[in-house]
Amino acid sequence: MKNQFLFKILLIILIASKSFAQNKSVGSLNYNIISSSSGGTIINCVLYFNEFSCISYNQQVNSIVESTASHVQNVTQPDSPTSNYQYKNQKDNILLSAQRGNKVIKEELYPINWKITKEKKVILGFNCIKAIGTLRGRTYDTWFCPKISSNLGPWKFYGLPGLILEAKSTDNEIEIVPVKINMNDKAYVIEIPKLNKKDKIVSYNEYAKEYHERRKKLSKPKTKQFGKDSFIKVTTDVSQKGLEFFPTN
Repeated sequence: MKNQFLFKILLIILIASKSFAQNKSVGSLNYNIISSSSGGTIINCVLYFNEFSCISYNQQVNSIVESTASHVQNVTQPDSPTSNYQYKNQKDNILLSAQRGNKVIKEELYPINWKITKEKKVILGFNCIKAIGTLRGRTYDTWFCPKISSNLGPWKFYGLPGLILEAKSTDNEIEIVPVKINMNDKAYVIEIPKLNKKDKIVSYNEYAKEYHERRKKLSKPKTKQFGKDSFIKVTTDVSQKGLEFFPTN
């Protein structure tokens, strides 16, 4: 009887510790992306993450989270036209980003040189540490949580020893603000997004070239007539603003 009692106690401890271990790396993060140049436009997003992969969507698109077993959930892409999403998988070193015009950029994870500081603060009840890194032409102050053992984060951020919860560019153009975090005792199976018939896979450099060609055309002055004899030249501001301005590699 004594041995049976000890066995039950050990079994309970094992199950509890396993559940705690799952909670440390699996969950979802709701966050907002704020762009100052767009008049403070707020984009609501949700990030599903596990230890090695994650996917984030704009919340206008409802991602599908379905229970497949008592210990596993699937996160799949909704059946809708290509919407903005970022899919990261560290094991496969892959990053997929859906863009306008049914373009999906496929590239390797972009290396970020991080400097971890000694600054600390609490975000949504989690103790976080500040880190500074440069990603595609902008420097960001970010905050990550070492207790959440997924070194991923919103948008294209990754590579810190804990989940990235918050980020702000030093030029004050972009701010990523966490809203809510849910830790999960069920493992997320995060599927690679399925392409629609109209989707086209392009490399980062291909898309960057198209992007800058479009902006070059937009920057050319256009003459508009006001009244019978009044003409004015109008130019479009194509300065490097917005979440990503695609610097060439």
